[in-house]
Amino acid sequence: MPLDPLLLSRMIAAHQLWLADPTKGMRAVFDGLNLDGANLNGVNLSGASFKNVSMQNASAIGANFQNAVMSNINVRGASMHQTNLAGADMSSMTADGARFDDSTMHGAKLNNASMPNASLKRAGMIGANASGADMTGAAMADVRAHGANFNSVKLDGATMDRAAFHNSDMTGASARNSSAQSTRFDNAKLAGMSFAGSDVRQASFQNANAPGAFFKTAQTSGANFTGAVGHSLTGIRS
Repeated sequence: MPLDPLLLSRMIAAHQLWLADPTKGMRAVFDGLNLDGANLNGVNLSGASFKNVSMQNASAIGANFQNAVMSNINVRGASMHQTNLAGADMSSMTADGARFDDSTMHGAKLNNASMPNASLKRAGMIGANASGADMTGAAMADVRAHGANFNSVKLDGATMDRAAFHNSDMTGASARNSSAQSTRFDNAKLAGMSFAGSDVRQASFQNANAPGAFFKTAQTSGANFTGAVGHSLTGIRS
């Protein structure tokens, strides 16, 4: 049963006092609670704890969760666009179909998160750790994720046009049948990554370390592989 809205508002108010002066109020700890459908739009809950919380279909547009502890949270179907999640721990999060458009996730932990069909358009993910995450079918156009850890991430069918993954570690990731037109992979670690059947036209792979990277049946017209090491362009389409 969802948390009573009055109790929720009291916990938020106490957290605001705590943020202003740690000797007053109380840090919000929602661990294990049900916040399904909650309205957290614009609320500052930076540093709060949401471990094992269910927040399905909640609305947190413009909210501040910077450095919050959100491991194993369930935000399936939630609206979290324009949200500050910098430094937040969202490891093992469930976020199927959730919206993170225009959100800030710099330095966040997203390792082993389940995010199929999530929307992260224009999100900032610089230095984030998403290793082992499932982002199958995700909408990631214009994402800024340079210097991030995307080791073994599933990106099959994702849309990543004009995204920035330069200097990122995408070792063992899979981006089959994805779209990454005009996307930057310069100086990225792409060992064993599969782009089979993908559209990487006009993308840049300059100086990428890509032993075993696979581009079979990929569309690569205009892509720049200058200085890239070890990739296989067998069966590509222009």
